[in-house]
Amino acid sequence: MSAEPAYSAIGTMIHKAPVHTKLAEGGTSITLGFPVCEVTEWVGAEQASTVADLLCRGEQYDAVVDVAKALRQHLALFCGPDDAIATELFSIADEALSRIPDIQIKGAA
Repeated sequence: MSAEPAYSAIGTMIHKAPVHTKLAEGGTSITLGFPVCEVTEWVGAEQASTVADLLCRGEQYDAVVDVAKALRQHLALFCGPDDAIATELFSIADEALSRIPDIQIKGAA
């Protein structure tokens, strides 16, 4: 897995990085990177990296939501209502899911 961020800025252009995925057969699948958008003169090239960072955070947010929902579903499938550990994990997953709409990016107006 690459340490390269999912989105990066080159001047006023925002680019999506290539995605490398390991295949079960032992190979690697590579999805080509591509330009996503160009910031306007109003935003400026100096803020393009901020836009790229926000796009990266958006992908991370989606992943957190998916994990919390999957955890909740798996707990419901495999644990009974009297399972003390499951009850605690349900509580953690529910708390995480309840906070998701409140997540805000620092510095956002």
